[in-house]
Amino acid sequence: MLRRTDVSIDFSRLGASWETLEYTVNCPGQEACVYTPDSDTKRHAAVADNPLWIAAGTKTMEVTVYLTGSTTPLAKTTAKLEWDPPFDPSACSTSATANFVV
Repeated sequence: MLRRTDVSIDFSRLGASWETLEYTVNCPGQEACVYTPDSDTKRHAAVADNPLWIAAGTKTMEVTVYLTGSTTPLAKTTAKLEWDPPFDPSACSTSATANFVV
């Protein structure tokens, strides 16, 4: 059974209302990392699509933030994900969470 591995994204440092923010996700070294159809190319609503379900064991995640409807990035950052509990590729999949601050 596939367990949830969620990343909670914190946009509070941007000083904008989360309702006005959208973001895209890229996971360097992976073809795809988000578990919803077409999500690796879609914009996610900061307030509605958070936390985001991504592939277990993803090590690095890049987030680009936009104001809703804008084509100009408001922020872009990459972080190494720290999973709780830590990811063990030799064990069965377990539910885990990670936090990402933009």
